[in-house]
Amino acid sequence: MSRLAILLLLFSFAVPAAEEELIFLGSPVVRYDVDGKEAIRVDLSDQGSHKYVCRIVGRGKKYFWATRGNRELLRFDAGGFTYFVSPEGSGFIKVAVTKGAEFDYMESFTAEMKTITYWGKREK
Repeated sequence: MSRLAILLLLFSFAVPAAEEELIFLGSPVVRYDVDGKEAIRVDLSDQGSHKYVCRIVGRGKKYFWATRGNRELLRFDAGGFTYFVSPEGSGFIKVAVTKGAEFDYMESFTAEMKTITYWGKREK
């Protein structure tokens, strides 16, 4: 192995990976499936709520949608809400800055020509 390869290998072990920080955790209460013809509302059980939890993590200065394939997200704060938006246009999470409303957040994303939206309560 060349000296350069050895040095690169040693350096890769010396640089710590960015630590993952939990930024947001929410449990959905309601799911809407919309396909242009109809909207179907599903009230989620405790089991369904746990299955479709929304989790956003931070690594360094970047945000990731951990429960949707670790897609990178952009963060915007405006008008009493924090928005986490997928730059490729596949979805977003809107979080109320203040608690107290029936729902603290909404998570919406597309699958083919269908939109799935969850409304829920913040855990963190």
